Amino acid sequence: MTTLIASTPRQHRSRQRTIPAGEPARPNPLEPVPNWCKLSRRDEVTVCRDRRKVATGRVDMVALDGSVFWIIQEDGKGRAMIHQKDGLTVFRKAGKARRPRHYGN
Repeated sequence: MTTLIASTPRQHRSRQRTIPAGEPARPNPLEPVPNWCKLSRRDEVTVCRDRRKVATGRVDMVALDGSVFWIIQEDGKGRAMIHQKDGLTVFRKAGKARRPRHYGN
């Protein structure tokens, strides 16, 4: 008589990958944006307070002086205003070099 043992899916473990010489390192998926004037419309951002995620979404509008910006939050949470005096840190999804898009251009 043969006993069949049901196989369970392997759990994925985080592995440290060694980058071979000559291969470029992948950029960090999120880059901090200390100067909010550098944000552009449609940038994907994550807003954090004390290393905890507060909001994620796409930039909708940035004030010219960079003191405030609005995001359309993910998961249908609506539009939110983010102000520098709130003590938040903003991270942008890394990618191509961006230039600020000014309204009216």
